[in-house]
This record gives sequence, structure tokens and C-alpha cells, in this order.
Amino acid sequence: MILWRRYLLARLTKTFLFMLSSIFTLFVFVDLATRGGKMLGKQLLPSYETIFYYFYQFSNYLHFFFPLAFLLASIQVLLDLNAHNELVALQMGGLSRRKLLSPFFRLASCLFLLLLANHEWIAPTAQDFAYEYVKAYARHKKRPLREHLHVVTLHDGSEIVFQQFDKKKKELFDVFWLADESSIWYMKFLEISPPKGRFVDRFAWTGATWAKTDRYEELDLPQILIDEEKALQPFIPYERRSLSELARGALSAKGEKPKLLSHLFYKLFSSFLLFVSIIVIAPICFVFSRKTPAFAILACSLFGFLSMMMLLDGLLVLGENQVIPVAAAFGLPLALWIGLCARPFKKLSH
Repeated sequence: MILWRRYLLARLTKTFLFMLSSIFTLFVFVDLATRGGKMLGKQLLPSYETIFYYFYQFSNYLHFFFPLAFLLASIQVLLDLNAHNELVALQMGGLSRRKLLSPFFRLASCLFLLLLANHEWIAPTAQDFAYEYVKAYARHKKRPLREHLHVVTLHDGSEIVFQQFDKKKKELFDVFWLADESSIWYMKFLEISPPKGRFVDRFAWTGATWAKTDRYEELDLPQILIDEEKALQPFIPYERRSLSELARGALSAKGEKPKLLSHLFYKLFSSFLLFVSIIVIAPICFVFSRKTPAFAILACSLFGFLSMMMLLDGLLVLGENQVIPVAAAFGLPLALWIGLCARPFKKLSH
């Protein structure tokens, strides 16, 4: 590797690791200050489980820690090189501004792959462990735990939503069958084989509201074919699923497709912020000036980064609830960002 590239990469990596450790340390202190009173009782928490808890919490928020630490490290290195005229010296040696950014993009690519690996293999397990840890050691245990509803998509695209599954009786409890847009069936019990509902109510859309149209003590429903393995499978929250599970589910499931795609795009776009940050701040930090407004650059960069994260959270909610199409929710902001940043970044080659 060329000497100048190795120098920039080493300097950027050291600064990134320092920023990352500082952000995580601050996160631990804030978490202990806000949640410590709920977790700490008369007995101290087991040290090894607490260490693993914060290790997994680090994995849960890695999509936020990595881009933020990389943004701060890039600003620090670029402004420091500019202040000591090292950027001018390197450019006088025949290196273009865009070529000087190659170490930044190399580190961003490595971090991007680490984020994808974290989303695929570590984060799903980490979220389960953190949930179990809080459930085991939280002091306020009087409230009953809320379990997720179970959803099964049938072969015709309709959905079954139920609360519990009795393995011995092989029947579902508290069942809603979303047959189509104008018809909803509610059953107190639904036997799987053969499909038979008990205490069945049918609701139809009248154009203004939902109205009960029929009621049955028992009703055979041969059109409802449910696999017992699907009924037994517990519901996994979308944020706890890996990238491959989200992708496979989006290809096979119909009713859940918008939610699956929204979480898949959210994880990919939050990881892509590594490249966004360097493309946005590089043209600003390369400007030569005797009085570089470092504080203003840092403040605006932090504001822009936090705004981008809030925007992604809002797009996730809009995509999940099908307020706007998922492709438009994530595609339009990306196209707008490319349009705004393409011209300033193109000038870096000169």
C-alpha cells in the first residue's frame, strides 16, 4: 500500500476507534443513569451477564454507532489535515481530492460489511438476550408481559390472526380471519383439522362502518387450511429478524410484504449512511481557509445526521403502515440526496 494511503487509513482508523469507544462509554453511562434504578435492587446484578448485556446492546445500536463515529472521525481527520496544510502538500504531489478520499471509502466499505454481518448473525440474537435480561432483572414485574399476536398467511393471501394455540386440542383461541377487504370473521375457537369454527361472527363493510351480519355456534370452514407448524411457530418481531429472513419473507409473504420490505430497507439504508457522511462532508472540509468554522461544521453535521436517522425512523413507520409505497418511502429521499450531493462531490476531481 502506498505510504500516504497507509498514513491516512491508520490515522482515520485510530480516530474512529477513539470516537466509537467514547460514544459507547457515554451510552453505557446514560443507560445506567436512566435505567439503573429500575434494574438495580437489593442485590447487585451479575457482572458477567451485565457485560454480555451491554455487549449485545452495542450490537443492537451498531447501525447508529458506526455511522456517527465514522462521521466524527472523518471531520476530525480532514479538518486536522487541512489546518496543518497536509492536504495542500498531498495535492501538490499530484493527488486529486477524490483520490485522497480512497482510504475513507475503504474503511467505510469494511464497516458497511461489518454492519451487514451484524444485522445477519449477531443483532437478532443480541435483541433476544437483551429482552430476556431486562425481563429477568427488572424490578417492576407486576404488569403481565404482553405477547405478540400470531399471524399466519394462507395460500389465498388472506390472514389468520390469533392469540394462542392449544397443542393438545389443536385449536386456535381468539381468532380473526381477514378474508378480504369487505369481510372479517371472528371465532372464539378454531379447530385446525378439520377446519371448524365455534362461536363465529361475520362482519361486513357497509360503506361507512363494520356491521355484524351473521352468527354461528359452529361452522365448517374448509377454505381455511393452516399448517400446524406455522401455528406453533412463535411470532418474531420484524426488527429481530436477519436480513436473509426479511428478504425471504418479502418474496413469499403477501400480507406482510410492506412491513418486511420496510425493515429490510431500513437496515440497508442505515448502513449506507457511512458513505453518505463522507460524500457530504468532504467538499466542505476540503475548502481551504485561515479560519475554518470547525464548530459550525461539526454542529451542522451532527444535526444533519440526527435528522437523517429520524427521517429513516419516520419512513419505516410510513412503510410499515402502507401510508405510502415502500419503494417511494425510501427511494425518493435517496434520489433527492444523490441529486444534491452529486455536483459538489464531482468537483473534488479537479
